[in-house]
Amino acid sequence: QQQQPPPAGVAIGGVGLFLKPNERSELEIVRLAKGGSAERSGQILPGDIVFEVDNEDVYKKDFNVFAKLIQGPVGTFVEVKVFKQGDYSRVSQVVLERTLNPEEGRQPAGASPPPQGVASRGPEPPRQQRAPGLSSSMSGGADIGIEFKTDETGCFQITGLKPGGPAQNSGLVDVGDILYEIEGVKVLYGIGPNGRPLSNIEITEMLRGPEGSVMNLRLQKGRMGRLATANLTRTSATPATRVAQLAPTRQASPPPPPP
Repeated sequence: QQQQPPPAGVAIGGVGLFLKPNERSELEIVRLAKGGSAERSGQILPGDIVFEVDNEDVYKKDFNVFAKLIQGPVGTFVEVKVFKQGDYSRVSQVVLERTLNPEEGRQPAGASPPPQGVASRGPEPPRQQRAPGLSSSMSGGADIGIEFKTDETGCFQITGLKPGGPAQNSGLVDVGDILYEIEGVKVLYGIGPNGRPLSNIEITEMLRGPEGSVMNLRLQKGRMGRLATANLTRTSATPATRVAQLAPTRQASPPPPPP
């Protein structure tokens, strides 16, 4: 049945699910909004596969099909069915109340609430949640000396440490670590505030900042590992580079003119 649009002025909410298509094109839950109805139910966990919403098949369907079904007027209820941890023999069915996203705090009067459960769409995150002064094109921008890539799950995985850089010198950052949170903004699975996907360029911008500024970084130590915190001072050059800058090579004297 076709879902009717809500009346004008009605607040629209979700159930606090963040999804990402996995390698089999299934809609896999990667995170639950803290305090959301999905988390409070205790019946849905990251790793579960959503296959039905209000008796509508969403298995391997386009994400927008799920988003239209899961969202609705705040205070209404929606039924969600999942395969537990990808096991097709274990089905869980739960009825969840639609609410505003609890992670967003209070909305200003008259403001439209952000959609929940959106892993491939969503509004821009509030600027106050982004680290200040970050721009990849900023003159003199400094960083913490890491290299990273997007892995098969969408996580940003550290692949290298610049010799003599802040990350290597700290002894707290290792190759293989997963970026979990940058300056208080969770980036696990490549999903930022409101479920909006993050690009490598945006992560680079978040890691950069003014020379000498301190950045708070939370890391997941390997797959499903413990969380570790590192406060790193950004620098625009490694010590070795600075030595080279302070001690330029001397120019050779020109050869004497021929007799």
